[in-house]
Amino acid sequence: MEKGREFLRRRIDRLERQAQRQRRLGLPHEALKSLQQAFGIACREPSADGLLLATTGMNLAGAHYYLEYYEASETLYREALTALEALAEPAPRELLYCLCNLAELRELNGDREAALELARRAHEVVQQTIDADPYHLAEGLIRIADFYGSIEEFHRALQLVHESALLMEEGGGEELLLCLGRLARLSADGSDHRSELRLDSEEPNGDSDS
Repeated sequence: MEKGREFLRRRIDRLERQAQRQRRLGLPHEALKSLQQAFGIACREPSADGLLLATTGMNLAGAHYYLEYYEASETLYREALTALEALAEPAPRELLYCLCNLAELRELNGDREAALELARRAHEVVQQTIDADPYHLAEGLIRIADFYGSIEEFHRALQLVHESALLMEEGGGEELLLCLGRLARLSADGSDHRSELRLDSEEPNGDSDS
């Protein structure tokens, strides 16, 4: 059984790498076909587990999204979400990715209420993933913040990027700089909220400079 899973994974990996090359060459429809093959293999093989079905389905959903086949993309993401929620072992990064993309699709469809509910669920996933690497949690928060920024919910986006910066603060380095750059950009877009958020290391001096 284990050998069967390894062989299956290699076949799917080969098709997914092929799709990446095709996309880089400007052949998105060919990439879609490769990912359809990969997903078909995963669906037909009894050795495929729920996580593999979900990830291959999400890759195919992303290819549909890229080509603006939004209805097909949403159907695949919802099927992946069902598979992820049924897993005995949680897969928080995949679940977060799926929820955020569904939120974007609901927003594109004009269903703001459903989009915000999906984003709220995505934030819950991050908050409940207490054993994860802080950088993975920070990446998740940024992913949700990007969604809020795209719908001009700048105050919420700022809060999430601020949380992400705090997670990265101790490690420093390039990741923190990128996070702070995004914080600055969002602050410029939603300038009414710039003064409301600060890193904990930035202690107020008690007097306003203005």
